[in-house]
Amino acid sequence: MKKTSLLLVLLIISAISVNAQLLWKISGNGLEKPSYIFGTHHIAPANFTDSIAGFNRAFDSCSQLYGEIDMADMASLQSQVTGYVMAPQDSTLNKLYSAEDFSIITEGIKNILGADVNQLLMIKPVAISQMIAQVFSMQAFHGFNPQMQLDATLQLRAKNTGKTVKGLESAISQCELLFNEPMKDQAEDLLKMIKDPEKAKRQTKELADSYVNQDLEMLKKVMLDPEMEQTEEDLEKLMYNRNRNWVKQMPEIMKTAPTFFVVGAGHIIQDGKGVLDLLRNAGYTVEPANK
Repeated sequence: MKKTSLLLVLLIISAISVNAQLLWKISGNGLEKPSYIFGTHHIAPANFTDSIAGFNRAFDSCSQLYGEIDMADMASLQSQVTGYVMAPQDSTLNKLYSAEDFSIITEGIKNILGADVNQLLMIKPVAISQMIAQVFSMQAFHGFNPQMQLDATLQLRAKNTGKTVKGLESAISQCELLFNEPMKDQAEDLLKMIKDPEKAKRQTKELADSYVNQDLEMLKKVMLDPEMEQTEEDLEKLMYNRNRNWVKQMPEIMKTAPTFFVVGAGHIIQDGKGVLDLLRNAGYTVEPANK
Protein backbone atom coordinates (compact mmCIF):
# COMPACT_ATOMS: atom_id res chain seq x y z
CA MET A 1 0.00 0.00 0.00
CA LYS A 2 1.45 3.37 -1.00
CA LYS A 3 0.55 5.15 2.23
CA THR A 4 2.87 8.14 1.78
CA SER A 5 1.09 9.35 -1.36
CA LEU A 6 -2.27 8.98 0.35
CA LEU A 7 -1.00 10.97 3.32
CA LEU A 8 -0.28 13.83 0.94
CA VAL A 9 -3.83 13.55 -0.37
CA LEU A 10 -5.34 13.30 3.10
CA LEU A 11 -3.43 16.29 4.34
CA ILE A 12 -5.30 17.65 1.62
CA ILE A 13 -9.48 19.63 0.91
CA SER A 14 -14.89 33.06 -4.60
CA ALA A 15 -15.85 30.02 -6.69
CA ILE A 16 -15.36 30.54 -10.39
CA SER A 17 -17.54 27.69 -11.61
CA VAL A 18 -19.03 24.38 -10.57
CA ASN A 19 -15.62 22.84 -11.20
CA ALA A 20 -13.94 25.37 -8.92
CA GLN A 21 -16.00 25.19 -5.76
CA LEU A 22 -15.20 24.17 -2.20
CA LEU A 23 -18.38 25.31 -0.44
CA TRP A 24 -21.67 23.57 -1.23
CA LYS A 25 -25.26 23.98 -0.05
CA ILE A 26 -27.36 20.93 0.84
CA SER A 27 -31.13 21.38 0.68
CA GLY A 28 -34.37 19.59 -0.17
CA ASN A 29 -35.38 16.07 0.83
CA GLY A 30 -37.41 17.36 3.78
CA LEU A 31 -34.82 19.76 5.21
CA GLU A 32 -36.43 22.90 6.65
CA LYS A 33 -33.17 24.84 6.37
CA PRO A 34 -30.08 24.17 4.26
CA SER A 35 -26.85 22.76 5.56
CA TYR A 36 -23.41 23.28 4.02
CA ILE A 37 -20.29 21.26 3.32
CA PHE A 38 -16.83 22.72 2.94
CA GLY A 39 -13.87 20.86 1.43
CA THR A 40 -10.82 21.65 3.51
CA HIS A 41 -7.10 21.07 3.19
CA HIS A 42 -5.76 20.14 6.60
CA ILE A 43 -2.58 22.23 6.18
CA ALA A 44 -4.11 25.30 4.52
CA PRO A 45 -3.79 28.71 6.24
CA ALA A 46 -6.73 29.60 8.46
CA ASN A 47 -7.40 32.84 6.55
CA PHE A 48 -7.98 30.91 3.31
CA THR A 49 -11.74 31.04 3.89
CA ASP A 50 -11.61 34.83 3.37
CA SER A 51 -11.30 34.11 -0.36
CA ILE A 52 -14.51 32.05 -0.52
CA ALA A 53 -17.62 34.00 -1.46
CA GLY A 54 -20.49 33.42 0.96
CA PHE A 55 -18.41 31.45 3.45
CA ASN A 56 -19.19 33.59 6.50
CA ARG A 57 -22.88 33.78 5.65
CA ALA A 58 -23.12 30.00 5.34
CA PHE A 59 -21.07 29.41 8.49
CA ASP A 60 -23.12 31.84 10.57
CA SER A 61 -26.43 30.35 9.38
CA CYS A 62 -25.60 26.96 10.92
CA SER A 63 -25.95 26.08 14.58
CA GLN A 64 -23.59 23.12 14.62
CA LEU A 65 -20.33 22.06 12.97
CA TYR A 66 -19.29 18.51 12.16
CA GLY A 67 -15.69 17.83 11.17
CA GLU A 68 -14.12 14.52 10.29
CA ILE A 69 -13.32 14.34 13.99
CA ASP A 70 -13.86 16.60 16.98
CA MET A 71 -10.28 17.80 17.29
CA ALA A 72 -10.67 18.22 21.04
CA ASP A 73 -10.67 14.42 21.14
CA MET A 74 -7.00 14.42 20.20
CA ALA A 75 -6.18 16.21 23.45
CA SER A 76 -8.50 14.16 25.68
CA LEU A 77 -7.30 10.88 24.14
CA GLN A 78 -3.63 11.81 23.91
CA SER A 79 -2.33 8.72 25.66
CA GLN A 80 -4.33 6.39 23.38
CA VAL A 81 -3.32 8.32 20.27
CA THR A 82 0.33 8.12 21.33
CA GLY A 83 -0.04 4.37 21.63
CA TYR A 84 -0.93 4.09 17.95
CA VAL A 85 2.11 6.12 16.94
CA MET A 86 4.65 4.14 18.96
CA ALA A 87 6.34 1.14 17.32
CA PRO A 88 6.46 -2.32 18.91
CA GLN A 89 9.74 -3.13 20.68
CA ASP A 90 10.74 -5.58 17.96
CA SER A 91 10.01 -3.09 15.17
CA THR A 92 11.88 0.05 16.14
CA LEU A 93 13.22 2.06 13.22
CA ASN A 94 16.76 0.66 13.44
CA LYS A 95 15.41 -2.92 13.29
CA LEU A 96 13.35 -2.42 10.13
CA TYR A 97 16.20 -1.64 7.72
CA SER A 98 19.53 -2.92 6.55
CA ALA A 99 22.55 -0.90 7.66
CA GLU A 100 22.72 0.77 4.25
CA ASP A 101 19.04 1.73 4.19
CA PHE A 102 19.09 2.87 7.81
CA SER A 103 21.92 5.23 6.88
CA ILE A 104 19.67 6.68 4.15
CA ILE A 105 16.81 7.05 6.64
CA THR A 106 19.12 8.73 9.16
CA GLU A 107 20.38 11.28 6.66
CA GLY A 108 16.90 11.95 5.28
CA ILE A 109 15.37 12.59 8.69
CA LYS A 110 18.23 14.96 9.48
CA ASN A 111 17.89 16.88 6.20
CA ILE A 112 14.10 17.07 6.03
CA LEU A 113 13.00 17.18 9.67
CA GLY A 114 16.19 18.56 11.23
CA ALA A 115 16.04 15.74 13.77
CA ASP A 116 18.38 13.06 15.08
CA VAL A 117 17.11 9.62 14.06
CA ASN A 118 17.66 8.42 17.64
CA GLN A 119 14.85 10.73 18.73
CA LEU A 120 12.44 8.87 16.46
CA LEU A 121 13.49 5.24 16.84
CA MET A 122 10.29 4.35 18.71
CA ILE A 123 8.00 6.12 16.21
CA LYS A 124 6.24 4.09 13.50
CA PRO A 125 7.51 4.78 9.97
CA VAL A 126 4.07 5.93 8.80
CA ALA A 127 4.07 8.61 11.52
CA ILE A 128 7.45 9.84 10.28
CA SER A 129 6.12 9.83 6.71
CA GLN A 130 3.26 11.96 7.96
CA MET A 131 5.68 14.40 9.60
CA ILE A 132 7.57 14.74 6.31
CA ALA A 133 4.33 15.22 4.35
CA GLN A 134 3.33 17.97 6.75
CA VAL A 135 6.69 19.71 6.33
CA PHE A 136 6.31 19.64 2.54
CA SER A 137 2.72 20.90 2.80
CA MET A 138 3.75 23.78 5.05
CA GLN A 139 6.39 24.73 2.49
CA ALA A 140 3.76 24.64 -0.27
CA PHE A 141 1.36 27.02 1.50
CA HIS A 142 2.55 30.57 1.96
CA GLY A 143 1.65 32.07 5.30
CA PHE A 144 0.75 28.82 7.05
CA ASN A 145 0.79 29.13 10.83
CA PRO A 146 0.84 25.72 12.59
CA GLN A 147 -0.84 27.39 15.58
CA MET A 148 -3.79 28.36 13.36
CA GLN A 149 -4.55 25.22 11.37
CA LEU A 150 -7.70 25.55 9.25
CA ASP A 151 -9.83 22.71 10.64
CA ALA A 152 -8.95 23.46 14.26
CA THR A 153 -9.55 27.19 13.77
CA LEU A 154 -13.00 26.60 12.31
CA GLN A 155 -13.92 24.30 15.20
CA LEU A 156 -12.70 26.85 17.73
CA ARG A 157 -14.60 29.61 15.94
CA ALA A 158 -17.74 27.50 16.05
CA LYS A 159 -17.39 26.83 19.78
CA ASN A 160 -16.72 30.50 20.51
CA THR A 161 -19.95 31.45 18.75
CA GLY A 162 -22.05 28.92 20.65
CA LYS A 163 -22.22 26.19 18.01
CA THR A 164 -22.10 22.51 18.87
CA VAL A 165 -18.97 20.80 17.50
CA LYS A 166 -18.83 17.06 16.82
CA GLY A 167 -17.07 14.59 14.55
CA LEU A 168 -18.32 12.19 11.89
CA GLU A 169 -15.83 9.65 13.21
CA SER A 170 -13.60 9.29 16.25
CA ALA A 171 -9.97 10.24 16.62
CA ILE A 172 -9.25 6.61 17.50
CA SER A 173 -10.83 5.33 14.29
CA GLN A 174 -8.60 7.67 12.30
CA CYS A 175 -5.55 6.42 14.19
CA GLU A 176 -6.49 2.83 13.43
CA LEU A 177 -6.83 3.75 9.78
CA LEU A 178 -3.53 5.60 9.49
CA PHE A 179 -1.16 3.78 11.81
CA ASN A 180 -2.05 0.09 11.70
CA GLU A 181 -0.62 -0.91 8.33
CA PRO A 182 2.00 -3.73 8.39
CA MET A 183 5.33 -2.40 9.61
CA LYS A 184 7.11 -3.79 6.54
CA ASP A 185 4.87 -1.72 4.24
CA GLN A 186 5.32 1.37 6.39
CA ALA A 187 9.10 0.96 6.29
CA GLU A 188 9.16 0.56 2.50
CA ASP A 189 7.01 3.64 1.96
CA LEU A 190 9.13 5.81 4.24
CA LEU A 191 12.31 4.70 2.47
CA LYS A 192 10.82 5.54 -0.94
CA MET A 193 9.75 8.96 0.28
CA ILE A 194 13.19 9.76 1.69
CA LYS A 195 15.00 8.46 -1.39
CA ASP A 196 12.98 10.75 -3.68
CA PRO A 197 11.86 13.78 -1.67
CA GLU A 198 11.58 15.95 -4.78
CA LYS A 199 8.77 13.75 -6.09
CA ALA A 200 6.86 14.09 -2.81
CA LYS A 201 7.47 17.86 -2.80
CA ARG A 202 6.18 18.19 -6.36
CA GLN A 203 3.05 16.17 -5.64
CA THR A 204 2.40 18.20 -2.50
CA LYS A 205 2.83 21.49 -4.38
CA GLU A 206 0.44 20.37 -7.11
CA LEU A 207 -2.19 19.45 -4.53
CA ALA A 208 -1.72 22.74 -2.69
CA ASP A 209 -1.94 24.82 -5.88
CA SER A 210 -5.08 22.99 -7.02
CA TYR A 211 -6.67 23.64 -3.66
CA VAL A 212 -5.74 27.33 -3.46
CA ASN A 213 -7.12 27.81 -6.98
CA GLN A 214 -10.28 26.00 -5.86
CA ASP A 215 -10.03 23.84 -8.95
CA LEU A 216 -11.66 20.54 -8.09
CA GLU A 217 -11.10 19.07 -11.53
CA MET A 218 -7.35 19.66 -11.30
CA LEU A 219 -7.32 18.43 -7.70
CA LYS A 220 -9.01 15.21 -8.81
CA LYS A 221 -6.54 14.83 -11.69
CA VAL A 222 -3.57 15.20 -9.35
CA MET A 223 -5.03 12.78 -6.80
CA LEU A 224 -5.67 10.10 -9.43
CA ASP A 225 -2.34 10.56 -11.20
CA PRO A 226 -0.67 7.12 -11.55
CA GLU A 227 2.43 8.57 -9.88
CA MET A 228 0.41 8.78 -6.68
CA GLU A 229 0.48 4.96 -6.75
CA GLN A 230 -2.95 4.61 -5.19
CA THR A 231 -4.68 1.27 -5.57
CA GLU A 232 -8.44 0.84 -5.60
CA GLU A 233 -8.05 -0.90 -2.25
CA ASP A 234 -6.30 2.19 -0.85
CA LEU A 235 -9.05 4.50 -2.07
CA GLU A 236 -11.79 2.20 -0.80
CA LYS A 237 -10.29 2.09 2.68
CA LEU A 238 -9.26 5.69 3.13
CA MET A 239 -11.85 7.49 1.03
CA TYR A 240 -14.89 5.68 -0.36
CA ASN A 241 -15.86 3.63 2.70
CA ARG A 242 -15.57 6.66 4.94
CA ASN A 243 -17.66 8.73 2.52
CA ARG A 244 -20.45 6.16 2.70
CA ASN A 245 -20.30 6.03 6.48
CA TRP A 246 -20.50 9.82 6.75
CA VAL A 247 -23.43 10.14 4.35
CA LYS A 248 -25.37 7.55 6.36
CA GLN A 249 -25.09 9.83 9.39
CA MET A 250 -25.71 13.16 7.72
CA PRO A 251 -29.52 12.98 7.21
CA GLU A 252 -30.27 12.66 10.94
CA ILE A 253 -27.64 15.27 11.78
CA MET A 254 -29.13 17.80 9.33
CA LYS A 255 -32.66 17.15 10.64
CA THR A 256 -31.64 18.24 14.12
CA ALA A 257 -30.23 21.61 13.00
CA PRO A 258 -28.59 23.38 10.06
CA THR A 259 -25.09 21.95 9.96
CA PHE A 260 -21.74 23.09 8.60
CA PHE A 261 -19.71 20.03 7.59
CA VAL A 262 -15.94 20.31 7.20
CA VAL A 263 -14.20 17.39 5.48
CA GLY A 264 -11.08 16.99 3.37
CA ALA A 265 -11.60 18.26 -0.17
CA GLY A 266 -10.60 14.87 -1.54
CA HIS A 267 -13.79 13.40 -0.08
CA ILE A 268 -16.12 15.60 -2.10
CA ILE A 269 -14.67 15.19 -5.58
CA GLN A 270 -14.84 11.53 -6.58
CA ASP A 271 -17.34 10.87 -9.38
CA GLY A 272 -20.18 8.76 -7.99
CA LYS A 273 -18.30 7.92 -4.79
CA GLY A 274 -17.69 11.35 -3.28
CA VAL A 275 -19.86 12.86 -0.56
CA LEU A 276 -21.57 15.29 -2.94
CA ASP A 277 -22.75 12.61 -5.36
CA LEU A 278 -23.75 10.28 -2.53
CA LEU A 279 -25.92 13.04 -1.05
CA ARG A 280 -27.51 13.66 -4.45
CA ASN A 281 -28.21 9.94 -4.77
CA ALA A 282 -29.93 10.11 -1.37
CA GLY A 283 -32.33 12.73 -2.71
CA TYR A 284 -30.73 16.02 -1.66
CA THR A 285 -30.12 19.04 -3.82
CA VAL A 286 -26.40 19.83 -3.69
CA GLU A 287 -25.26 23.00 -5.42
CA PRO A 288 -22.52 25.63 -5.15
CA ALA A 289 -23.21 27.82 -2.15
CA ASN A 290 -22.81 31.02 -4.16
CA LYS A 291 -25.32 30.00 -6.85
